[in-house]
Amino acid sequence: MKDGVWSGGTYIYWGADNREAPLRLCHAHSPSSRNFELKTLDGTANPYLALAGVLGAGFGGILNSRALTIHDCSQAAALIGEKGRAELGIKERFPLTWEDACVTFEKSVIVDSLFGSEFKAKYLSANKVFFFLTCSFSFPFGLV
Repeated sequence: MKDGVWSGGTYIYWGADNREAPLRLCHAHSPSSRNFELKTLDGTANPYLALAGVLGAGFGGILNSRALTIHDCSQAAALIGEKGRAELGIKERFPLTWEDACVTFEKSVIVDSLFGSEFKAKYLSANKVFFFLTCSFSFPFGLV
């Protein structure tokens, strides 16, 4: 992910009709046609697991009456500066490397509550093998 290329950016936030936001509320002013666009997945993600995680985390927030502390951001969070992000409650970035994503996943209490710690350990183990194999494969002619 990169900031400024409509990919969702590297900051964790949402925005109504904001094409730069990783979570975009589309058609915010039209209740009959509202939907969400999630732009945080790439081709290596398991879409079923990712969607289950998003829905489970959202449902957990509703059940536990958690307040939404990140306010609607109308532009790219990377462009509004540290003060602007702080005013909107934008405090975190997504992991920027595969290794950081694995550490975040491993430490996640939400993942434990949704899928169980045994599943998490097996998933991380399998993906370490996948990462090792893909990183050790060399592409001919500089294609990558």
